[in-house]
Order: sequence, then C-alpha cells, then structure tokens
Amino acid sequence: MSDDEKPQKNPLGPTGHRVRENIQRIRTERRLTYRELSDRLADLGRSIPTLGLSRIENGTRRVDADDLVALAIALDVSPLALLMPAQDSPIDLAAGVRIGWKPGWRWAAGEHPLVAERRRQDEQGREVVSFDRIDLADPRVVDYVRANRPFESDPIDEAGMFLLARLGTKPFRAEIRHDGDGRISGDVTLHSGQDADGER
Repeated sequence: MSDDEKPQKNPLGPTGHRVRENIQRIRTERRLTYRELSDRLADLGRSIPTLGLSRIENGTRRVDADDLVALAIALDVSPLALLMPAQDSPIDLAAGVRIGWKPGWRWAAGEHPLVAERRRQDEQGREVVSFDRIDLADPRVVDYVRANRPFESDPIDEAGMFLLARLGTKPFRAEIRHDGDGRISGDVTLHSGQDADGER
C-alpha cells in the first residue's frame, strides 16, 4: 500500500480541503508549475519539493502554519485567500459550525465576531450552528475588532481601498454617514469621464 493509499490518522477537515483546493486553483490561475512554485518556496527558506506540493493538492500532505504563510507569499495572495472559499457558498468552519460566505470572510478578516447564531439539524440529524452577520450596534464588535485588527488605519483610506478594489480605476465620489445607532447609511456616486452627473 502506497503512502497515498494509507488511511490518515488525522484526516483533513473542511479547512484543510479548502486550503489544498485553493492552492491548486491559484497555482493553476498563475500558470505556475510545481517546479516554479517549489523554487519560490525555496527562495523563502520554506522548501517543499514538487512531490510534496502534489501531495498537498491531492490531500495526502497537510499544510502547517509556516507552509501556509510561505505558500501565500509565493502565490502572491493573503493567507485568507488560502483558508477561505473564493466562491459564494456556506463555509464549514468546524464540525457543526457553518457560516454564510460574506459573514465568514468578515469574521476571518477581523471585522466582526461569530455571535448571532441559529441552530438546526442537518440531513444526518447532526446539530449545525449557523452564524449570521452581526448587528454593528453590538458592543462586542468593538472588542473583537480591537483584538483582531490591532493596527491603526485611516478609515477614509480603508474605505477608499475597498472601493478601488471593487470599482477599478473609475472616478467615484462617496458619502458615508454613521448616526451612532449601529447603522451605516449613505450613497456611493460613480462618475465616468463622459458622465458628469454620475449614477447611484
């Protein structure tokens, strides 16, 4: 029996499978061979031979924390891009813990905790805890953000970077208002070079 055929003592869970799928997808999108990715990792001081990369992608070799960071650097992505799904679908975080795609990314990015939960039974009768997006007025949000996003950043720069990443190089004007009640309101007005009035 080969190493690939032996049953694993500690098989990959949902996150391990996402990591291996994301590595394979991103490597393929970047048109990197195993050799090229292996060389990049060696340059970072975290050697993984081509056979090891193949085993990662087929799920027979685990990715530890140091591998994950090195692979993220070598693939030019955030570690979260390896840990979280790229496509909009419910995310299984652990046995019996499932979250929606957007709330899952926001939790992983340190924007809000997993506190608004619903419990239900899945098809096999197991209890599943689903987390919805948290109410921004919840005081736990502030503590969570401070603990998980400890760096200081200019809110205008952060909002601008977010919009630029989604809108590209189109000129835009944004007005965002917060009334202190946990709700954020406002309009984003996009302008093209030909449309001085813009569109909402």
